[in-house]
Amino acid sequence: MLLCQAFRQHLWKLAAATLACGAFLYPLPVAVLTAYYHQRGNSWEPAAPVTLHFWMAVTPIASLVLFGLLIVEIRNTREIRSY
Repeated sequence: MLLCQAFRQHLWKLAAATLACGAFLYPLPVAVLTAYYHQRGNSWEPAAPVTLHFWMAVTPIASLVLFGLLIVEIRNTREIRSY
């Protein structure tokens, strides 16, 4: 809904931010961690904890950023309608 609203109102920065957050929610971390797993010989044994922690923390951060974008857009829409 947020992405559709951004495209309708030609808010390209909001659309780009929404798409970026959407990519970081699932597909990008899964692709990176899967490639990392296969690169390490189908094992997590020699994996660097910093790498795993970073890519596992990206999803909740992207979720919070997306939620913040939605709240800001809701407030902006209410301010426009109150005039």
